[in-house]
Amino acid sequence: MDIGKLIATAKGVFKVLQGTEAEGYIPQGQPPAPVPVPHVQEAGPLPRADKDLSEHFGLFEMTKTNNAALQAKNRILTDAQMMKLHELALVMEKIRTIIGGAVDVHSAYRCPDLNAATQAAAKKSQHMLCEACDWSPAGPDTVESIEVAFQAVIAAARRGEIVFGQLIVEQAQRGYSKSIWIHISLGRPYRDPSRCGEIMRMVEKDGVAVYTLIERLPA
Repeated sequence: MDIGKLIATAKGVFKVLQGTEAEGYIPQGQPPAPVPVPHVQEAGPLPRADKDLSEHFGLFEMTKTNNAALQAKNRILTDAQMMKLHELALVMEKIRTIIGGAVDVHSAYRCPDLNAATQAAAKKSQHMLCEACDWSPAGPDTVESIEVAFQAVIAAARRGEIVFGQLIVEQAQRGYSKSIWIHISLGRPYRDPSRCGEIMRMVEKDGVAVYTLIERLPA
């Protein structure tokens, strides 16, 4: 072995490790900065501007209100609330399939302030928890159209095609466009199993909501 060459090689390695940037060497502990890689958008459909919760229901639709003063506040949600709205939207997708057509959402999520400002709304409403939706078949609302949809959902529930906490036909004059609609809410684990599967009718008398239980399906 040539001892002279070995020493020369060792000195060269030492110089590389201890050299300065001015000498063209890279000091130890200072690796070269990574070259930024431009982000490439994956191909696919663009999301709706209001953020999709399911195929046919978006965040704006599930948080809309006629109360303009509280509209912005009603769209401030946590990740946990968004997940429940997603579950609620999936229930509404089943409703679309059951009734064979589009659905008009009247009121889904209601923040506590909005719920308090809603005439005759239950103080512990599942709407405040992102667990309930008031809706009707798309188009003009009539007692007949609401009843047909209501009975279709009841029949599907009896067949085990949909489960819920409550299914209620509600009728009231609250000073805005809708006077009759259907309320549906999430069941277990969000609602006491002993109070799931409730099918009811509600009418408002002197500003007070009066509920009549029609049937309770197995939870």
